[in-house]
Amino acid sequence: MPVFEYCAFDASQGYKLDPSSAVRPVVEIMLEHASGMLSYHHGLQVDDKSKGYFFVGWRSLADHQRLIDDQNIYPKLSAAVEACVAPGGTIAMQHFDFTCALDRVTNVTEFGLYTLAAGGTKRELQKVWDTEIVPILRNSVAEEGLGIGVDEGPSPRPNANAVLMPLGWSSEEERQDFKLMKWPVVQNALRDLAVFNAEVCVHLIREI
Repeated sequence: MPVFEYCAFDASQGYKLDPSSAVRPVVEIMLEHASGMLSYHHGLQVDDKSKGYFFVGWRSLADHQRLIDDQNIYPKLSAAVEACVAPGGTIAMQHFDFTCALDRVTNVTEFGLYTLAAGGTKRELQKVWDTEIVPILRNSVAEEGLGIGVDEGPSPRPNANAVLMPLGWSSEEERQDFKLMKWPVVQNALRDLAVFNAEVCVHLIREI
């Protein structure tokens, strides 16, 4: 089961001007030293260009931890990442277990951030996602996934009850039409299982 690293950060001016150029040193280090990395996506928030996101696929959490523990490489990687973050800005990381690879690139990627509801279980949420929600999404979105928070690893404050739902859209118009016509059905299916926290839309760029 792949693990995805989801990072939200305050974007530096350099990253806002040219995300791919700003992140290139990060990607070069990762390509050479990050065994177990499956993919590397990043981008700016559609409606707030001061916010950036990294979305990195790993074969396992242990593969990412191995890179973090490398005292020769990780300081160089951290410095390269910091160049993408605004001076005095923050970066927050969380890991999520996924049941799919999430390897496509879409024009607009929506990240839905939720928390597992009191009394809800991860197994119940996964079942409702597979049997009720995915059939609704499948004819409308280019990519869909359900991520369950990992409660260990390099995140400073990992949250095992965090839930991430990335949805890939071919256009913002298509996304808005779906939200208007079909999203209430999705919300109803999630009603007793997950509490909505936030939603962001990102123009993701695939580097790996």
